[in-house]
Amino acid sequence: MINLVVRKDDDGIRPAGNPDECFYCHQKVGTNHNEKCPIIVKKVRIKYTFTIEQFVPAHWTKDDIEFSRNESSRCSNAALKDIILETWKTGNCCCGICKAEFIEDVKEEPARYSDDGNREQYQNGKWQDLIELYEEIEDIAEHICAFEIPSWLQ
Repeated sequence: MINLVVRKDDDGIRPAGNPDECFYCHQKVGTNHNEKCPIIVKKVRIKYTFTIEQFVPAHWTKDDIEFSRNESSRCSNAALKDIILETWKTGNCCCGICKAEFIEDVKEEPARYSDDGNREQYQNGKWQDLIELYEEIEDIAEHICAFEIPSWLQ
């Protein structure tokens, strides 16, 4: 049984719904959310794998490439840029280059998404660095796409 009460400021209270009940499970304020209500979440670990094509020096071996991407001074944030640029080639979609795999439950006990501080982090701008990184990548991609890409690079 889920023991998370619908609150007046609950994530499930939506402008399109009744102000005294969860929009999703229709439980009233002061009662428990329904067991299958999407507002009730658990934290899990997911492994994402992206497969993209990149240019590297022709003489590099598998070991050279893996060292460059995993152990050198190259920041892993560069991989995020590479992935986003790759998605630009396919119309901002990474469906063909991404696979997700469930690893494990991190916290099995049910919770509200906002109880983990995520809503407050977003509202307080703690995700601003990530937003700025994405905007920087979009700018780079726009400049790249403004020029015709030589056939040997495609």
